[in-house]
Amino acid sequence: MEDYLKVCASDKFTKYMAFSSPFRSLDHAINVAKDIFLNKLEVGSWLEALSHRDRFNTYISTATESTKQELHEWGLKYQKKFGYAFIACASGKSSDEILSELQVHYTNMPLVELDIASREEMKLIELQLTNHYVDLYFDTDSTQATEEIFEDILHEVEDVTLNSSEVNSLRNDHSMEFDTYRQ
Repeated sequence: MEDYLKVCASDKFTKYMAFSSPFRSLDHAINVAKDIFLNKLEVGSWLEALSHRDRFNTYISTATESTKQELHEWGLKYQKKFGYAFIACASGKSSDEILSELQVHYTNMPLVELDIASREEMKLIELQLTNHYVDLYFDTDSTQATEEIFEDILHEVEDVTLNSSEVNSLRNDHSMEFDTYRQ
């Protein structure tokens, strides 16, 4: 269960994922994670997950000093307004693009922003699952492989969710089963 906590900081998400495992494939794990996060968790669990994300670690390393300062200032304003750090999947985005996104998102109403932030969190969950899968099953440069796999995921299954009967059907199909968190 601890491995799933690294993917998403929601206790309920972690328990649901542990209960649903093992998974037949990365796609299966991602589809189950989407169903859990978007359909089974309540707002409190989303907020729990969002509140544990680090602010700007991904994109601040490439930022200029002035952009770092602006990211910091806008990040604090955002966190004060919404109660959690700004969440953005930074794959392929510059620090200036992230800053622009942050400034635009700051103008949103809280309910609108929570919806957007939860979908960004879901992208990060997918990335974390993909990273773990690549680390377990591929003897390759995991950064490049992860980026390629994640770009495919973003383009192909961005808004796919499963209903509970589809999840149960997948759960009961044990062909090609594996545990993404085996040691």
